[in-house]
Amino acid sequence: MANTYSAYIPATGEITGKRITTASQELLSINSAPGEAWLQGEVDHLGHRVEMRPDDFGNAVVPVVVQYQPPAPADSDWVAWSWSEPLRRWVPVPTLAALKLQASEPLLAALASLDARVIRPSSEIAVAQALGQAVPEAATLRLSGLLAEKEALRHLLRQIQAATTKEELDALPRYEGPHDESAL
Repeated sequence: MANTYSAYIPATGEITGKRITTASQELLSINSAPGEAWLQGEVDHLGHRVEMRPDDFGNAVVPVVVQYQPPAPADSDWVAWSWSEPLRRWVPVPTLAALKLQASEPLLAALASLDARVIRPSSEIAVAQALGQAVPEAATLRLSGLLAEKEALRHLLRQIQAATTKEELDALPRYEGPHDESAL
């Protein structure tokens, strides 16, 4: 009958992640790297190690699989690592800088869109002034509305940038998109 075996290194206790399903002990020895041994069963190599302990009678030393928490990956400007006991893994947690960037991105995109939309009413106003004509009221209203929306977005962007904690950032209003549906 075939069994599954997991490779480990007795000198360090590291489980390598290599597995073989076989009924042949000879196949195990053929597939063994120098300094490598085998445990019967599938073992999670990221969350376990092997410790060599005396058997119940104090005679032989036997391999025992134990839970293991590997060292955390290095934090960066955008992610810190937190140990998740249920997953038995390090999980990434966005830093405040990453959360600020994430909150700012839709605002920056909206500001760029508004910049493009300001061109037309500005042009209509400039042409009317250059020709000595009355400034179109509709263009003035559109431009005023766009500039007011840009200022509101810039104000929210400044609040996001000033946040010093995740709680402060979470308390800020979220940008839901342009107020004018025709802007889409």
